[in-house]
Amino acid sequence: MNFNNIEIKVDGSGIACPSLNYSIQNNLNEIGIAGFQKWSPKQLQNGGQVVKIGFNYYPDNANDLLLDHVFQCHTGSVHSVMHPFKISFAGITGMFYLENYSIRVSPNSINECSASLTCFSPITGSITSYSPYSYYSSGGKFIHADSTRFSLDGESVDFDVNSIGYSMALSYAPIYIIGSQNPFQVLLTHGEQSLSMAFGQESLHSQPTLSGKYLPSFLNNQIDAIDFYSYNKLIDEEIGNQEVYLRRMFISGFQVTAVSNSSPAGSDFEFSVAATKYY
Repeated sequence: MNFNNIEIKVDGSGIACPSLNYSIQNNLNEIGIAGFQKWSPKQLQNGGQVVKIGFNYYPDNANDLLLDHVFQCHTGSVHSVMHPFKISFAGITGMFYLENYSIRVSPNSINECSASLTCFSPITGSITSYSPYSYYSSGGKFIHADSTRFSLDGESVDFDVNSIGYSMALSYAPIYIIGSQNPFQVLLTHGEQSLSMAFGQESLHSQPTLSGKYLPSFLNNQIDAIDFYSYNKLIDEEIGNQEVYLRRMFISGFQVTAVSNSSPAGSDFEFSVAATKYY
């Protein structure tokens, strides 16, 4: 089966996915029997079956359920009881919980996201190819480095950044009852967000220090949010007839955890800062 004929959907909506992998883990324990050393140990189920899926994809700023979920968690709109996503790929379907998500912004590049999800219940279906592929989205709705901006108090400001990295990690505890392989509830036990930025000294206007600062203070309160516009913002600025989509990521609450610098031969001095936020 060719990868070009695999259809990938999140809650029924197709995504632009260039790569995907999945695995099934079965938790077994060896059960030895006293006095029967010549027998091979028995293997019995000890814990639920776990299915993991990971993929890279290009986020659609107009219609992206995973990105919606990430930004809800980012703003603190998260509950201990989480609801899964229905993921369908190559004829296989399962209810998956988002575990890890990352966004990388590099100059002159479309922003590619990575996601990994876990299913605590058996998946259904069998490997099947689909043709033709049903996903469709205008490229103008994708998030691009060229249409990424910065703001302070809701107003756009100039701020020179070489690269941005954002990631989110979630941990879960499935709750099982006797007689069922499917958890009746899955609880969120831990959430962590990480944000990294690289920029030149001129962006700071002062010597950076660590000292446990919060990120806005570290950046001399020049910005308080990163604005991810859909790529058609660039077109809209020229012809003004397309709807532009915006997702705003606030940097408040992120505490600086590391600062590094580098100065390769022939290049400008560059600082990198990493910050973390828990919920």
